[in-house]
Amino acid sequence: MARLDSTLKQLQTSILACTKYPRHAAWRKKTVREKVRSFINYDYWEELLPGFGDIRTEVLIAGLAPAASYRELGLLQTKNSPKFGHGVVFPFNNRITLPGSFHPGRQNTFTNRLTEPIFDAVFEKAKSLLS
Repeated sequence: MARLDSTLKQLQTSILACTKYPRHAAWRKKTVREKVRSFINYDYWEELLPGFGDIRTEVLIAGLAPAASYRELGLLQTKNSPKFGHGVVFPFNNRITLPGSFHPGRQNTFTNRLTEPIFDAVFEKAKSLLS
């Protein structure tokens, strides 16, 4: 467990220091300065905010392409990448399960590819995996 905790802290540090996507970083900084009208009264958080929660977890909720990062750190115990699909459940290793979901951004929500009930179903599935 101590090795996993150390590895997750290492992963978090590398995410915070990441400069691989300068266009995304520039967009984040611009969004903080130039707010869109619909969110003018909200404070924006400019920096990345990774968090991995309890290291004894059984269900993993992750952002973009988690398999590559976890394989690099030796946490993904398979040679095959997870086959992504909304609602697809991937056994990440012998202890952790990763349920898949479409990103809740405008492209998926405005087209109804991802609705609130469809998104909620992913979390219901995650809860059922813990039972």
